Amino acid sequence: MSDKLNKYYSTFVLASASPARKQILLDEGLNVITRPTDSDESLSGLESLSIEDKIITLAKRKLSSYEKQYGLSNLPVLCCDTLVYFNENLVGKAQNIAEAKKTLLSFSAKEQKIYTGYSLYLPNKGIFDGCDEASAIFNTLDEKIVDDYLKCEEWIGAAGSYRIQGKGNSLINHTLGDFNTIVGLPLLRISALINLTLT
Repeated sequence: MSDKLNKYYSTFVLASASPARKQILLDEGLNVITRPTDSDESLSGLESLSIEDKIITLAKRKLSSYEKQYGLSNLPVLCCDTLVYFNENLVGKAQNIAEAKKTLLSFSAKEQKIYTGYSLYLPNKGIFDGCDEASAIFNTLDEKIVDDYLKCEEWIGAAGSYRIQGKGNSLINHTLGDFNTIVGLPLLRISALINLTLT
């Protein structure tokens, strides 16, 4: 259970078009203003960085883009980005259903790491950056299971070709860490940061 964010703020600005991230904040009892940015999400030039620093850099880029477009005011602004790490490789978004199928079958009965970075502006307090890590351990998957799942089209635009907050949860045996970090917003880490900063 997180320290409820609505103890400190009634409204958050979410610099993302992600319905799942927005829902996490709505479930905290917050009003959410969504203002997506068009920041650079490529990893080009970041090869020498750790996974944690890569994902934090992407989140910081989003906040920088937000500031240039909208400015920072009296509302907190949150930017997040997520990377999936499996078999010593970063897993991106599938370009087609065949690629999504191959990706999901490779996860069968295995564990993957999910890293979600954040860049958070708190009025009168400054900007805070960080990263959280969680794990998803998959059920044993066969072609029928994967084909049936792909019909719901959750794979489209999803890193790793599944959405754990949707029907993709049926593919998962269990998780470790903050479930919301896997969804794409490290709620426990951010809540602890805000609680420490404002109390």
